[in-house]
Amino acid sequence: MEPELKKLVIEKTVTSPYIEFDGEKRELVMMGRSRDENAHEFFVPLFVWLEKFLKSNPDQITLNVSFEYMATSAGKQLFELIKLLKKSETIGNSITVNWYYEEEDEDMEQMGVDFSNLLEMKFNFGIWDN
Repeated sequence: MEPELKKLVIEKTVTSPYIEFDGEKRELVMMGRSRDENAHEFFVPLFVWLEKFLKSNPDQITLNVSFEYMATSAGKQLFELIKLLKKSETIGNSITVNWYYEEEDEDMEQMGVDFSNLLEMKFNFGIWDN
């Protein structure tokens, strides 16, 4: 595995979430808040890393999503990222999406349900106890 694919970590800020893409564990973690109005710019390195990683044929990938809040523009980018994972299933990768939300946060729960339905992917849903 190429060194740059071993791990990508982006520390959280006031407007952006914590990101940890671990190539060795085949686990992608996204958690916190995404209030950045220019979500596309924030997500570019995630897409670049993930596209390279998928070319290494990782067999299985787990995405753990735990957001307290997500701006619409970030939601669109996250949808595209999960869509890229879904596409990788066609070459044999097994994708697991674990979607966590705060107990009373119906909006984040519904976003996960919508993504799951639109992408025709099974998501595992759970309460996020941050």
